[in-house]
Amino acid sequence: MSIINDKTWYLKKVNILSGLNENEISYIAKNCTMKTYTKNEIIYNPGDKGNLIYFIKKGKIRLFKNSPKGKEITLTILKEGECFGSLYMEEKQEYKEFADSFSDNSMVCLIPKTMFFSLTKNNSSIPLKINKLLGLRIYELEMMIEELTFKSVIERIASVLSKLINKYGNFENENAGTINLPITHYDLAKMIGVTREAASNALMKLKKMNIIELKRKKILVNDYNELKELGQK
Repeated sequence: MSIINDKTWYLKKVNILSGLNENEISYIAKNCTMKTYTKNEIIYNPGDKGNLIYFIKKGKIRLFKNSPKGKEITLTILKEGECFGSLYMEEKQEYKEFADSFSDNSMVCLIPKTMFFSLTKNNSSIPLKINKLLGLRIYELEMMIEELTFKSVIERIASVLSKLINKYGNFENENAGTINLPITHYDLAKMIGVTREAASNALMKLKKMNIIELKRKKILVNDYNELKELGQK
């Protein structure tokens, strides 16, 4: 398969682009760039000129910010088929967060924002999908701020784990499964804005409650309902 055909095949599978016709998809494929990032490699920083939209072809991408005290706060972890970057139509825009690779050899498709919005301006379905996506991310950010403000560490950990198993997990039955995302205690600490030690203590409490089991970079959920209930307190 040629590079162009490979790009075209991938772009056809991206939900946001499903409203484009064959010629439009081929045009994007010819004008986009594929780039591979190693684990923890920074893709962009806050304040960088926001002139690109990124579509994830392979791997996981993390979006995060630094707290006033300098702690990393993970906003979200994105997977194959999702997009990030400069999703607003305004020409002069800077990125507001950091983006880095959460996995080894993450591959993304870089599309110039001006070209993308010029191509899709007459296709009402794509702006609607982007607005829906942006609205969802704003809602998730608001919920995260609420959790950081009002919930205990164990409740925050439970909330994050229940979300991760829904997005990255395999359920063996209705109430148990495995989070298929290589993740460390430090990674989880950055998701809820605490120290690694605090995150580890919360995980051990959940383990003693037989809600989860801890494997090497893997977490098994024994009682999803209990985990979800604890995370929603």
